[in-house]
Amino acid sequence: MVEPEIAFADIQDDMKRAEVYARFLCQWLLDHCYDDMEFMTKFIDKTTLQRLEMVAKSKFHRVTYTEAVAILRKQQKRGNLRIKYLTKEKSKAPVIVYNYPKAIKACDAKVNEDNKTVAEMELYLREALILLSPFLPFSLGYIIFPSRLESYGHSVDSLAEDSVKLKT
Repeated sequence: MVEPEIAFADIQDDMKRAEVYARFLCQWLLDHCYDDMEFMTKFIDKTTLQRLEMVAKSKFHRVTYTEAVAILRKQQKRGNLRIKYLTKEKSKAPVIVYNYPKAIKACDAKVNEDNKTVAEMELYLREALILLSPFLPFSLGYIIFPSRLESYGHSVDSLAEDSVKLKT
């Protein structure tokens, strides 16, 4: 998980930086560790180089959480392959899912104008980089100081009420 602290950034900046960073990492592996990647291609997975090149060169697909859920609901298959479906079958590229529902994310996320979603994103590279990690989302978000919670649409009282509801 990568959690950079970027001053004065918004969700668009966050997504752009995640994309640039993932591309950089894959290109760096191709440029500086090519022999190791060839070894992996021979003995572990024949598509290692293709996957790295795909991430280094492809345009990342961006969908809101709501759009991602709608795409997955149309899918006939069920189970744990949701990330694989989004990254391999649907978009054939890494996928950035953003604007998650406020109820399922931490209280330090910036609440969007709709007051239902938060400005948070995750970059899914699972199918592209399955060799590097069994599950590799880059989750980049915002760090918000407690004194600024209310300016982000949260209040300490509402957070306490929500935690009581979860316990009961």
